Amino acid sequence: MAQNKQGRIDILTLILALISWHMVLAFRYSSNWGMGSFAIIQPLFSIVLTVLLYLVARRCQALSQTTKLVGAWLVISLVGVLGLGIVGRRQGIGDSWEMLTLLSLSNLCLGLSMLSKFTRWRNWSVLFSSICCFLVLPIADDPKINILASIFGFTLLLWLITEYWRKVDQKLATQQTNRQWSPKAITILASVGMMALIGSATIFFAPIQQLEIPGFSWFSGGKNWSDEFANAGVGDGNKVRAATDMANSLGPVDSDIFMESKRESLFDVASEAYGEPRKANKNRAIALEAEVMQHNHSRIARSQKASAEFSTKRKTQSTKSSEQPKDQLVDALFFLKGRIPLRLALETYDTFEEGVWKQFEPMAMEPADKTNSAPDTAPKKDRRDLMGARKSSSRGTFKPVLKISKNGYPWMSMRKHPDTLYAGLEYSSIKVTNLKSLRIPAPPCMERFYIDQVDRAAFFGVGTDDIAQLTNGSTSIPDMTVLHILSSGINLYDAQIDPDKIKARQRSQQNKNQNYLNDEAVDPTLAEVAQHWTKDLKHDWAKVSAIVQKLRTEFTHDRKATLPENESDVTRYLLEGKVGSDYMFATTAALMFRSLGIPSRVTTGFMADTEGYDRSSGHTAVTSDDIHVWTEVSLDGDFWIPVEPTPSYPEPRYQLTLIQRCTLAILSVRDWIMRNPFLTAGLILVSFLVIWNFRWLANAIQTTRWRLVRFFAPGRLVLETSRLIDKRAALAGLPRPANRSPSNFSQWLARTLEIPETETPALKRFTRKLDRLLYHPKPTPVQEDLTANQLIADCQSVIQNLKFNRIRHTNRTRHTRRSSVVHGGSKS
Repeated sequence: MAQNKQGRIDILTLILALISWHMVLAFRYSSNWGMGSFAIIQPLFSIVLTVLLYLVARRCQALSQTTKLVGAWLVISLVGVLGLGIVGRRQGIGDSWEMLTLLSLSNLCLGLSMLSKFTRWRNWSVLFSSICCFLVLPIADDPKINILASIFGFTLLLWLITEYWRKVDQKLATQQTNRQWSPKAITILASVGMMALIGSATIFFAPIQQLEIPGFSWFSGGKNWSDEFANAGVGDGNKVRAATDMANSLGPVDSDIFMESKRESLFDVASEAYGEPRKANKNRAIALEAEVMQHNHSRIARSQKASAEFSTKRKTQSTKSSEQPKDQLVDALFFLKGRIPLRLALETYDTFEEGVWKQFEPMAMEPADKTNSAPDTAPKKDRRDLMGARKSSSRGTFKPVLKISKNGYPWMSMRKHPDTLYAGLEYSSIKVTNLKSLRIPAPPCMERFYIDQVDRAAFFGVGTDDIAQLTNGSTSIPDMTVLHILSSGINLYDAQIDPDKIKARQRSQQNKNQNYLNDEAVDPTLAEVAQHWTKDLKHDWAKVSAIVQKLRTEFTHDRKATLPENESDVTRYLLEGKVGSDYMFATTAALMFRSLGIPSRVTTGFMADTEGYDRSSGHTAVTSDDIHVWTEVSLDGDFWIPVEPTPSYPEPRYQLTLIQRCTLAILSVRDWIMRNPFLTAGLILVSFLVIWNFRWLANAIQTTRWRLVRFFAPGRLVLETSRLIDKRAALAGLPRPANRSPSNFSQWLARTLEIPETETPALKRFTRKLDRLLYHPKPTPVQEDLTANQLIADCQSVIQNLKFNRIRHTNRTRHTRRSSVVHGGSKS
């Protein structure tokens, strides 16, 4: 089997293997949110195993030497990947079988690319890389994978062109003839083709019931079995399924368990708005009360008043079990499918008065018209009029949404993302089960949403706080409603690189955000603390980051902390005690930001994190225990950015590109240099001296190593002396040629440096001992043997004579003489 001309790894083959490997890992991470640090174990295992294969394969010069090596490596790789997968599955954080297969296949691509100097392994590596790419591309929805696939296709085209000309070159050089197909190969290919044809015909013509074989495929659960670690499939649909004895659907199902529940369904809402009104209903699945939100988050914070309020003065939670809802059929309020951790907002508050956060903008939860409070038993005609009045009130309160049909789905657009602070769109979905709220749980910077088969924009409205809700006269989001959401990612590059531009946009929106700049409730002491924490900082985001980090690092979060009876100032209590609940941190941070002229607001909602993530369904259950309070700031007056001042809660995710990170790192270095000019000058001087005297420093390091070996391991002194001689000669500009042995090179250096004859015996004894160690390790009785002390003395004498300064000076003299001869000859 032919090798490539250089006998090295083929670069294009290695690039293709790396791209396919990255595609598999990207698909793995995008489809599995709850692996945590376990996600890096398998890539590290692959890298270590591939490096070991490369180190061993460097010594292989023939194809026959690599066959057993590849087999052994393949067995170790499969056992390692499956072993790690089984360990992870036992811990509840593993991969599905199809994902383990893709990981093994991607590892095989990497391993074979290390042997790409051989044609056989090069071709196999590219083949498996292409299989990985074509398997991942149709089932992944991450835009990064599409970009990687485009790069893979372009690189594969280059590889095919290169491989074609390599084959042409080989044929021209060796005048090879085309090999004839053997009868055995023809028989195997014909059999495989016939089996594929019969299998295709069977699948096409056979009834679907005959193909549902339990556990038939590694990639499919079949009919009566499913893999709880599968990325999608059974139990992952958005449709309501009837429950059976082996129900695999997510959460609640449409079965006898809900027969007595009168909660509104999506179709009931549609009938009420556009058809005959439905009968009065009662909610059997009790949602959490709105007015009672305890500081320990046992219930939802939701006010039914036109002016929503959130008080920071709270009583200690009662531990009576009777306060908990007893007929809650499902613990989860809703299920989230998407990246976690994620904050989902329900309410925002803009004004702080006497320890209470208020939102004076009407939320239209209950219509202002008193006639709307009529009981549900009103006649149908009157009730329809009441619904009309309610809708009219809602339309006057909320901004309308804009319907955008895209890919056949009725997307409701709330707003268009701004030019700055934008980092692309991110998809998530919410499956409502027991959430008694008209407001849609909103991820940060929510931009679009849709409910399948609901294409009327009049169903929805957007409040002044950019949170959408149903405005069709319903009392809450119907159970089993699936909301598909697109939210904008947050890129803070402009806020750090061009903060003046962001500040100018904020000033243009000052009238819009006047309530969020109101600092009348800010205590002067709190303002002084904010000024002290942000001194020497000029830009808004730098000040926000400084305050948040102070609160997160120097304070402690206590979920059960409450204000004492004799205390009314929540910020003073937190600053003095350095411990508090999340709403205390959010209040303190928001008021500090306002004292610095940064629009801010307090937000209540839910914190979906890894504790609620269910690997078997790929969803995160959000319960009443996940309610949370945080702060949001507006740097440009329009884009609300979540910040997390409460310790023990993860910080929000902000996105930066690689180029932006490098730019910010360079600018940070520049700022540090400007703040520390004298220290910078000293470092530059030291660096210059190190570079100028690099050869001397390298020689000193090597000499120190030689002395340590002489003291601790004298048996290795001869070899270490030869190594030091080679290093010194290379640093002086006289590297040892490959065709000259170490002992011969030492003797040549001695002649070149004109070593006195009195020192020659020590050099001769040293070179004889070096030759014995290198070419005849086992001594014979007739060979001359040296005592340890004499050997050390000889090595020390050789090192003293072959000094770095002497070698360098001699080399310069020889170079000067050679130059003068060349120039003199050219003149003559």
